[in-house]
Amino acid sequence: MDASCYASDLTDAEWALLEPLIPRSHPAGRRQTYPLRRIADAIFYLLRIPVKPDAYSKVKPDTHSDFIPDSVPI
Repeated sequence: MDASCYASDLTDAEWALLEPLIPRSHPAGRRQTYPLRRIADAIFYLLRIPVKPDAYSKVKPDTHSDFIPDSVPI
């Protein structure tokens, strides 16, 4: 294995634990473009990025009622 680029990259020991839990692609399906380990590394990298609290206010509505359709009785 090549050297890790980021602190969030999986070690060989961590990958050995995680790899059996990830389903493989179906033999009749499309071949994988990227190795599963690199995909896992990318996910863990994104999870380490801190999100500023004001970023949530742009995607989260102020009230819970925005999620309830008009046709559903409360």
